[in-house]
Order: sequence, then C-alpha cells, then structure tokens
Amino acid sequence: MNFFWNRNRRFYSEPQLNEDLNSFTTDIQSILDQLYERGYKQHQSVSFDFSFVSSQLDNALDLVNALKQRNVYDIEYSSIDSHYNVVGNINIPIALEEIKSVVIEMCNLGYEFDSRITGYGVLMD
Repeated sequence: MNFFWNRNRRFYSEPQLNEDLNSFTTDIQSILDQLYERGYKQHQSVSFDFSFVSSQLDNALDLVNALKQRNVYDIEYSSIDSHYNVVGNINIPIALEEIKSVVIEMCNLGYEFDSRITGYGVLMD
C-alpha cells in the first residue's frame, strides 16, 4: 500500500489535454452551424463562456488572474466538493480560425494552471 502522495502529480494530465484539444476543436464547426442557423453572421462578435475545474484553490486563483489578462470578463469561481470551478466569458468573432485559436489558448491555459477545461459555448436565446 502506498501512503505517500506525489506532489508532482497533476490533476489535469497531458493526455487529457490532448484529448480535450481534439474534442473541443472538432466541435467548432457544429457550433458555427448552429449560430448561423440562428441568424448570427460571420465575423459578428459573440460572447463565449468557458468553464474549468481544478483540485487546488491556488491553481484556480492563478487561472482567474491569467484569464483577466486575456480580456476574459464576468469571471467567477466557486468551490464544490473539494474542487474549484472557474467560469468566464470572452468576445470572439464568429470565424472558424478565431474560435479555434481561442479554444486552443483556453485549453493550454487551463493546463498551465492544472485546471481542466470542462466546456465552452455560446448562450443562445
């Protein structure tokens, strides 16, 4: 039985990051199609929300500060069952490469602060 905790063990692993990058970037075209169906126009700026989860408060707070530096707004964090949730919004023009770039940046930013991205999207009426 192992009674020692490895301090170098990450909450959000590199294989999880790679899986999320693949999954979230694949979903972009579907999101674009839904936006166009609802009357949004290409290059129109819309607010995307991003959500993250972390196992450490320090990581969640560091992520909040990093998001603020990237023009993310309405940032909130909360604690639920020993995990910390962070959510925020950012305006992105409706264009495949623009959205893809921000999604990749958010995934990597979460990884940098050992906080897994749990989703993103546009709140539609």
